Order: sequence, then structure tokens, then C-alpha cells
Amino acid sequence: MRKTTLVILLAALAALAGVTALVLNRSQPRTQPVAMGEKLFPDLLVNNVAKIVVQAPGARVEVVKTPHGWVVPSRDGYPADFERVARFVRKFADLKIGRTFPAVQGELSRLGLEEPGPAEGLRPAATLLALESAGGETLASLLVGKDRMSKSKQPVRGMPDGQYVRLPGEETVYVVDGYFDKDDRKDAEWLDKTITRVETEEVRSITCRTGTPDFSQEVFAIARPGRGENFEPLVFPTDKKLKTPEVNQLAGLLAVLTLDNVARAEGEAAGFSDAVLAFTLFDGRVYRLYPDRNNPNGTCKLRVTVDYEKPGKSAEPGSLTLTEAGDGAAALAEAENARISPWVFELSSWRCQKIVTDPSALAESPGEPGQ
Repeated sequence: MRKTTLVILLAALAALAGVTALVLNRSQPRTQPVAMGEKLFPDLLVNNVAKIVVQAPGARVEVVKTPHGWVVPSRDGYPADFERVARFVRKFADLKIGRTFPAVQGELSRLGLEEPGPAEGLRPAATLLALESAGGETLASLLVGKDRMSKSKQPVRGMPDGQYVRLPGEETVYVVDGYFDKDDRKDAEWLDKTITRVETEEVRSITCRTGTPDFSQEVFAIARPGRGENFEPLVFPTDKKLKTPEVNQLAGLLAVLTLDNVARAEGEAAGFSDAVLAFTLFDGRVYRLYPDRNNPNGTCKLRVTVDYEKPGKSAEPGSLTLTEAGDGAAALAEAENARISPWVFELSSWRCQKIVTDPSALAESPGEPGQ
């Protein structure tokens, strides 16, 4: 064998041994003693995390990073709340050890740190939390048990000041300073709750129409000539006057419209409801809301589409002519529609009440002083 070939083979074997050692070290429990105040996962590279797994008794949640962002696969790939994802991963990286002690007989069960398994219904099982790479490698994993309530200081009301945890395969119990929320076990809590975020001052006009399938009946239409000005009636009962607070509340509906739940939509949005509310913005975007109130407990379901009407063209019959256009508004409307329109959103009862399709809800009561 040539000397050059031998050198290459030795180098390849050394590299392979290094990779093998790295994999083994990451998958095996730590054996070095740890001191109070040390990080539990000092070598965790947060930018390498591409998947979160939460395995609790009777529940499993996954949150996955895709080329288009973080999503919740169990909810048909609906976008995840990036801030919640970032907090969760950072919590792993910042987790510090308060103290450690070996688990004696019965200690794991008492602290809720038994490994999840077939017998978990007979004894308190831990919640397994794991961070994985895009290739499926486990970067960090943790068994979370009961909360720890401090006896020496008053914690935030209703919140513990730490938790009992252990690493899978280890018998050592760690008391850590971090706290993993029990809501992490619910996939709905990982959803990005924000449907729309539109400044109230950007709403140019609001029109409500009914009458399926083409919504030919105009119920009311209000508009304002400029930002910061009051809305004026275009189509409204002649014996009624607009009540400014209620009108402004309706105009602010899109400011932070949030969901409680979500599902993949089927069919066209126009066939989902018997009414449509169109919010036209000064830049030409038009948000159309299709509410379905036939739900228990006062909740409602909602579909939303986003279009663009070129400034200078009437966005809705009866509305004032648009005179301003925002840069990139057409592209923004297209992107928003692609994000929002494929879904059916479930809203809380109090938020459903803000979706007004009855003009009397926007009018002053008889004898009420003008606003």
C-alpha cells in the first residue's frame, strides 16, 4: 500500500471516530458532576434547533421548523407562535441548576419524574421535552416533574420558582430555576393567535352586505375622508345617527384580531356565511370577514380574505373613492390572503360580539345625546 493512501485512510478513520464520539456523547447522560448555578445544557446551539417535542401522558405535541417558518403539524401545518418557540428554546439554553440529589426509592414517583411509558396511568409520569435538529438528532432532552414552591421567599402569585427535572436515563434529580408551562402540552397553545394586525387609522371604509350567494343586499356602509377623521354614513337608516365609540370599536376590529382555534377551510369563503364585512384601507387593501355564528357557547367561526382595489376605483358600491395607495399594497394583500384565506378561525364569544352586522348596534339610542 502506498504511503499516501495509508495517510488518507488513517485520516478518514480519525474523522469517523470523532463523529462517532460526538454522537455518542450527545446521546449519553452527562457523567461529570455539576455545580450550583451551572447551566444544565451549556453546549446547546439554539440555532440548530428545528423541532420541539412535548410528550406528556395522553398527549404529544410537535412544533417543526420549515422553509416558511415554524408550524404545528397536528393543526394542518398552521403557523406557530414564533415568540413562544423562541422562549421555549431559550429556556432550555438558560436553564440553571439550583441543587441536585440522587433519587431514592419512591422519590421519582413522588416528584412526578417516572419515565413516560405503559404504566404511566398507575403513577405520576414526567413530561418529556426534547429539542431536535433538522436531521433528527436529539440536541437536548429533559424529563419535567412537579413544580417547586419556595418556602424561603414568596414567589409570583400562582407561579412556582422552579421545577424538579432529570435527564432521561439518569437517576439524579435537578432543581432548576426555570419553569416549563403546562400549556406546552396543548398544541392549540403553540398556534400563532394573531389573524390580522391592521392599524385602526388605516381603515378607510366599512361595508356590510347580506343575501347569499352574491351578497347583493347592502346593510350599511360608512367611510371617512381621511385618517383621524370621523366616519360618515353612506348607507345607513335615515332615522338613525352614528354613535362614534361603537363605530371606532368596529374600525379597530382588525387591529389585533386573534383566534382561539383553527382548522383547514373547505370551499369558497363566500359560501361560509350569510353576511360579509368589508374593511377597505387607505392603501387599497380590502379585508373581507365572513362570520358564522351558529356555534355553541356564543363562539363563532370566521373566514377572512384579502384583496386589493386599485386606488381611484370604488372598492365597494356606495363607498368613497380611494385616493391614496401604499407602496407594495397589492403584493402585501396577496401575501396576506395566502396566509389567512385557507383557514377557518374560531373566535371567543366576546370577540364575536365585536363583529357587527346590524346597523342598530352602531347607532345612537333614542333620546341619547349626540357623540
